[in-house]
Amino acid sequence: MCKTFETNPAVRSEKSQPAIEEAKRDVSIYHTRAMRRAVFQKFGLVSSSVKPMILQYFYQDLTGDQSASATTEQSYIDKRIREIMDIEDSDVVLDLGSENSDQESQ
Repeated sequence: MCKTFETNPAVRSEKSQPAIEEAKRDVSIYHTRAMRRAVFQKFGLVSSSVKPMILQYFYQDLTGDQSASATTEQSYIDKRIREIMDIEDSDVVLDLGSENSDQESQ
């Protein structure tokens, strides 16, 4: 059976409205994901010594992103980075990785 298209513009608009609304919601999600990836890639090119957690902090701070951390450990790390950035001491910020120098990277 062949599906026919609605010829009445008002009915066609009414029937397509739910799909349009769903697409509007999804566009913001995919745009945000793409923007986040682009930020990490661009700023990661500037300095290979900048850790992903620092890039994530900058991204969240500049965009107002308040997404939850993926794990409890990540939540703790995010909290510590916020505290370190809030004191605005560049020596402390640049020294973030020194305490982990004797540990295996995961």
